[in-house]
Amino acid sequence: MATRSRVSATAWARRGAESPKRGSDSSAAIRACFATGVGYLRVVGPSYGFFGLGLALYFASQGAGRLAWPLLAGLLRMLVAVGGGWLAVTLSGSLLWGFVIVALALVTYGVTIVTAIANGVWFRH
Repeated sequence: MATRSRVSATAWARRGAESPKRGSDSSAAIRACFATGVGYLRVVGPSYGFFGLGLALYFASQGAGRLAWPLLAGLLRMLVAVGGGWLAVTLSGSLLWGFVIVALALVTYGVTIVTAIANGVWFRH
């Protein structure tokens, strides 16, 4: 068993030595993924507060037995994110605009639920 693993390790090392470009491609891909993640968090990150607020009010609405508006807000968030994101990326070709739409969807979610509750949907019979 030990011999077999040494042979496998040697073959793997030779494969990497034969193609040093393969290693640099993967590190470039890692840097690109990291840069994309940083871009996402810079654009969408500030809007997560609205999502958190909406989610907290979703659970409070569940306790109040009034789930219609939180469910509609979730559906609206999905429609904005998927439809708007597809449209933004298709028309602009830029992932940045897709991130902007996701941020807009999260803000829409929180604001919709807050507005519904502020207008008294918990207290109507």
